[in-house]
Order: sequence, then C-alpha cells, then structure tokens
Amino acid sequence: MEVQPSSESPKPPSTCFTCQRLNGSTFVIVEDDKWHETPFIYAKVYDSVIVLVDTGCGGASKDPDVQLKSLRQFIETYPIPANENKPINSAGALDYVVICTHCHFDHIGGVEQFSESAIWASACDRDFTEDENLLPSNSLCRFMGMETPRYKVTTWAADGERVKYGPDGLDLNLTVYQTPGHAPDQLAIWDSGERVLFVGDTAYEWVPIVFPLEGSIPLYKETLLNLIKLVHDLNVDSRESDATPSKLSSITAPASARTHAKRVTMASGHGTSNVDAENCLKDVYDFLCQVQKGDIEPRDWGSFRGEELVCFETDGKISFGGPKKMFLEFIREARMGAS
Repeated sequence: MEVQPSSESPKPPSTCFTCQRLNGSTFVIVEDDKWHETPFIYAKVYDSVIVLVDTGCGGASKDPDVQLKSLRQFIETYPIPANENKPINSAGALDYVVICTHCHFDHIGGVEQFSESAIWASACDRDFTEDENLLPSNSLCRFMGMETPRYKVTTWAADGERVKYGPDGLDLNLTVYQTPGHAPDQLAIWDSGERVLFVGDTAYEWVPIVFPLEGSIPLYKETLLNLIKLVHDLNVDSRESDATPSKLSSITAPASARTHAKRVTMASGHGTSNVDAENCLKDVYDFLCQVQKGDIEPRDWGSFRGEELVCFETDGKISFGGPKKMFLEFIREARMGAS
C-alpha cells in the first residue's frame, strides 16, 4: 500500500520570540527574556534589505529549554502566521541594516549575529558606545551578568541623517534623530512611508521608563519637547524633515495629503508598539512635569549598582524609575529655578 505524504507542516521549534505585524512593511518581534525586559525588536522589510531596529537580549530566554534562541535564526527560519506562515527573511535572502536605538544590553544583545551587516548608532557622545573599556558598564551588561557583545558600528548617525543602504546609497526613507536623555546615545527613527516614529526607550506605557546613572533627566525633558514638536508638525502639515527636531525645515505635502494624512504612531522598545505618538509623548511629558513639581510621592524601588531606586507612578499608564539622587536633584533644581 502506498503511503501518502502528510499534508501537515512540521511543528516549528519552541522559541523565546513571538512576532506580529506592526504595519504593511514592518514586524514587531518580542523576546521573552530571563531579565523580564521583554524588548521589542522591529524588522522593516524592503525588496533587497531588512532594517532591524534593535536586537534584543541575545536569546537569554526566560525558559532555558526553548529550542530556538537566535534572533537571526528566528527571522530566517521561523514560520510567521502574519506573513502567510513564511519566515520574515527566508533562508537569509535579504541583507540587513541594524539600527541600535542605544547601547543598553536589552537592545544590543543579538547584534553579534549581524556582524557582517551595516550597523548604525548615534554619533552623539560617541565614546559612550565606541570605547570598549566603557561599554560593559555603559551597556549595563556587566551588572546583568551578560557578556558584552562585540560589534563595529559602520555609520555614526548625525542628527537628521537619512538612512541609506548599499554601494549606491539607496534611500530607505528613514530619518535618524538624536534623542539623548534616557542614555547619551539614544536615538529615534522616523519612517515617513508608514508614518511611524521608533523611539527606543524614550517613551512607552504601562512599564516604568527607567533612567540609568548615565542618563540625564533635564536633557530627557528637552528631548521630549523636541519630539512633541516634531510629531505635532508632522501631524499638522504631513511634512518630512531632514533637520533637527527643534529646527524643522521641510517640504510641505499637497493639500490632499495634509487633509487625509494618517497621524503619526509611535513604536517603543518596550510595552508600546502602536499608539498615537503625539498624545503619548505629551502624556509622558506632563507626568514628568508633575514629578518635577513634587506633586507625586515616590515609592522605594529597591537598589541597583549600589544606588537607592525610586519609582513614580499613579494609575500605572506612565511611570518613571531610577536612582533616587537623580530625581531629587531634578526636583531641587526646578525649585531653585522657581525661587
């Protein structure tokens, strides 16, 4: 008797990654890691290249028994229901461009898997990332028991720089903005085609926005204002800019495009992948102002790196955490300025 082949596809391996569509060109991959960071990784697919925004924790799975822990292997082999049950980049047919929103461990953990690819990072405070002696601490890898990834940045992005690919400099319609505050090298990426702003760890909802010792809360406040202005202008005029967020110099779209333009959405490094960018950024800024005025009582939040931590929260939608001394200084300076 002839045995008929099974029509069922083999069951995919267990993995610490999940994936769904963010929009027509972009997927959001979420890593279930042992540090409970749950980083969001974005894969934007073009005809000849995939742009990765961050690379997660490097497969440090919460469940050590899962079979597939490599981000690259997941992208190239794992069937995605939202992609007609095909891998995002089947057999690695497309090249990669990796953009690191900043160098913290939960965003660069998988970058070594793409060592032959173009890797972009912010040129702001370049030594923060480039100095191999500083990176283990600046990335927080040293404090998390994680081996610091070794990688070479191929493009140090200036503020307002367009992302290009290949020897011919194909313009990918992505613009990089330097957004220091959470970290000195934090950046954001504006996707003009999908009207999405990728903000890394600058803003998100339902999870505390955390400041490390190397961060700057006053600089972070300035960055929020710059991003709010950028997004407001993009919403009002449907304009694209090659300038800095604080000095927009842009081409105005036709009236029909301005009238029917989709509002800018925001995709973050944690917790938030598809919200109204202007509203969310304003919520974060308003909450920060309440913290600065002393209107919100902090609660103790343990310690890290020998520093007392505090957390500011009300309903849980927007919250901040970090070293107590940083927040006290932020509040003290505001009170001195008001006196």
